[in-house]
Amino acid sequence: RVVPAAAKVEAEQIPPTLADPRLPGFDRVVLLPQDAPVNPPPLSDWPPPSPARARVTSWNPGAMTVELDPVPPAPGYLLVSENWYVDWRATVDGAPAQVLRGNHALITVPVPAGARRVELTYRSRTYGLGKGIAFASLATILATFVLPLARRRSRGG
Repeated sequence: RVVPAAAKVEAEQIPPTLADPRLPGFDRVVLLPQDAPVNPPPLSDWPPPSPARARVTSWNPGAMTVELDPVPPAPGYLLVSENWYVDWRATVDGAPAQVLRGNHALITVPVPAGARRVELTYRSRTYGLGKGIAFASLATILATFVLPLARRRSRGG
């Protein structure tokens, strides 16, 4: 969904705030931790819901495309019901964008007024490194057993 505003809150206060039944609506404000690298303007009142609607047009493991229609008339935040992790990357209309942790655990992407398309991809450098180490280890283990057998056979032994 597209929400028009954000507020920074102490991280430990986000879950109880979201669970509070007095919260006017999840479609109006996303809660960000204090260390989020954005500075949303202070809220003087609850904003009305954004007229923009988000629709997932493509989804594959580690990649999704979200179309915004109608486009947001003002800057806001795309809140995606997918777990945030540091290795998510985003583009908004082809330009690199920040990926924030909103509402304690969800992917949140700041979107400018008029944004039409958000693309998200997940690429873990540590997973790739671990996979490379695992394959190198497997090759070493196989070489340790296969090379001596091949030498013995080539010598006729």
